[in-house]
Amino acid sequence: MAQNLTQFLQSLADAKPEQRLRIANYLKKAGFYSGKVSAEFNSRLITAVNKAEQEIDMLKPFVGDIDRTTFYVQRSKENVGAGEDGPRTVRQRYISTEQSISKTLDDIGKDLLGRALTDKEKAKYAKRLIQEQRKPSSDVVLTDTGGDVGMQTRTAGLDEGQFLIEQISQTDEAKANRALKGYDLMLRMLGGLR
Repeated sequence: MAQNLTQFLQSLADAKPEQRLRIANYLKKAGFYSGKVSAEFNSRLITAVNKAEQEIDMLKPFVGDIDRTTFYVQRSKENVGAGEDGPRTVRQRYISTEQSISKTLDDIGKDLLGRALTDKEKAKYAKRLIQEQRKPSSDVVLTDTGGDVGMQTRTAGLDEGQFLIEQISQTDEAKANRALKGYDLMLRMLGGLR
């Protein structure tokens, strides 16, 4: 029968210092333990075990009971190369679908062209956007500085709305529409044609 969390913590408190140090190192490499690793049974070790327990609890409904030590070892191997206290970087790439940007394209078309885009035009602009989103320069980059502070920096990826506005605004139709709007505004300011 698996130990509950309290029993596990008690067994850690009763364990030899070498065993606690080994567990603390696994937790450190897995990203749960902050600060300098020690063989002592202290609040840092308890906090690290509790953080790991939260992930274990999320996994349990899908994979059943998980041996804590096995989990710590596996997670520590996943984080190898991240640097114990050094920064870790995660890149995320968001790829839209034609359906997911259809409303955005409709709104931009009405604003810049004064009309809804045709299905063919939507497909063309969606394809351009998706090609741009596949480039590494469009990734969202999350950097965790590591260490005791735990500072995270997020660099925004491609703004799909702005990209589509730039693409559509470069068309001759959009340029002509802008000129007509400017001409109409000037006429209204001057009181119309006389």
